[in-house]
Amino acid sequence: MMYITAILAVFLTRFLSQIRKVGSVLASAISSMLLICILEILGLFTSIDINSYSQMVFAASFIGMTTHERLTNIEIFSSPILMIIIYNYIPIEYKSNTGGALGFSAFLSVALYIAVKKLAYSKFFSSRFN
Repeated sequence: MMYITAILAVFLTRFLSQIRKVGSVLASAISSMLLICILEILGLFTSIDINSYSQMVFAASFIGMTTHERLTNIEIFSSPILMIIIYNYIPIEYKSNTGGALGFSAFLSVALYIAVKKLAYSKFFSSRFN
């Protein structure tokens, strides 16, 4: 469920930023606030951990701010899965403040996709044309 929520946050941020031309920062803020409000309402009827879900929505909205020139739609929508995995491996003492560990895991998930893509293309093209 957390993965679906994070992917939804990425989609909503990307939609507002790229399609509706709201701007990436404002799109991130709008999608985070909207989804966190929905989570709060769901929390009244279910026993989900609102704090964890809210943190993942916040971090996933950072990923949604990535421009389409850097990552394809498939890479953008699979980045939250990598982000949650990275976040789960960060030691607990670094998770005291929301922004640092969340921002780092969001950045690292996008940076890893870009690095792997550049490495794969450079290996492919260097072996093809040499």
